[in-house]
Amino acid sequence: MMEALNIVDRLEQEIVRQELAFGRERLLRTISSFGSEAYVTHTAYYRRVIRETTWPHGKWVGGMHTDFLRGFEYSSLGYVWAGFESLRFFAGAGGLSIDQVYEDALIAESLRGQFGKSSPDGLDRRLMDMQEEFLTEYGDEEDLILLCTPMLPIRPAETALVEDFADFRTLFPLPPTIDDILGLPARLQVKAWQFLRRYVRWNAAAAALLYDKFHPASVMSRATIQEEQHVRRRDLALRKLSESAVTLVDSITSLNVLNLVLEPAFSFKGCVGFPLGMVFRSVNHVEQRPALDQVSILLGKMNLFTLAQQRNENEK
Repeated sequence: MMEALNIVDRLEQEIVRQELAFGRERLLRTISSFGSEAYVTHTAYYRRVIRETTWPHGKWVGGMHTDFLRGFEYSSLGYVWAGFESLRFFAGAGGLSIDQVYEDALIAESLRGQFGKSSPDGLDRRLMDMQEEFLTEYGDEEDLILLCTPMLPIRPAETALVEDFADFRTLFPLPPTIDDILGLPARLQVKAWQFLRRYVRWNAAAAALLYDKFHPASVMSRATIQEEQHVRRRDLALRKLSESAVTLVDSITSLNVLNLVLEPAFSFKGCVGFPLGMVFRSVNHVEQRPALDQVSILLGKMNLFTLAQQRNENEK
């Protein structure tokens, strides 16, 4: 479970590094230039890209749980790099043509999908298989939910949104403009930018929509009480399990961390997925439904995967 949390942390740190290299003002203004309609319809449009494309699959997904986690991280890093390449293109700073950026977007999405819903070896399939193993050998549905639901300090996206929005609203009692965000003192920027990248895809206008939607204090108090009760019940249940069962519980929980924490914020629904979605829109990918160059995409996936692996190893 801790390795899954570390993956989330390392991935976000890479995004922070890329934000600073790209320039945060340019980032906010580039995202704003995409418009509100593209923002609102992004997830639905991108789902069509995923579902209406025949993606090539190479043998990237390791058999062991630790191998899968490692590969998931590499594919996620490649996706981040492609997202920022797309941003540089739209900001007029990348030096690449739309065809080049489009091919890299296809490569990154194809590799990401290999570890997700579109793969028979991806996260969803593995999670389902592990859950079935638990139900067959160790417990029932209630036990599965109790033991494998992430809890503090792990925060599922819904809980984190409420809590982090409370912090954001403390910084900005009224919905902020881009200039308000850029004018925030350096010591206060960490929480503001964490909120922007995790929940609104760096879209300042979208943050304003949450001010009428959420009343954080009441929700947070209920969530805290429920969390404390869950922790006590889980600790008691864990003491009754065998070592092998505890190992399986940890593996299921780690996949739930990726599914509930990483996927909403840093996958196709999240911040780096938005500019990639704009690349697909720019070439009318869904309307054209192009036949993919299978060899080119597979070679690109191999290169991207290897690059992420090498960089990851060098930074340890």
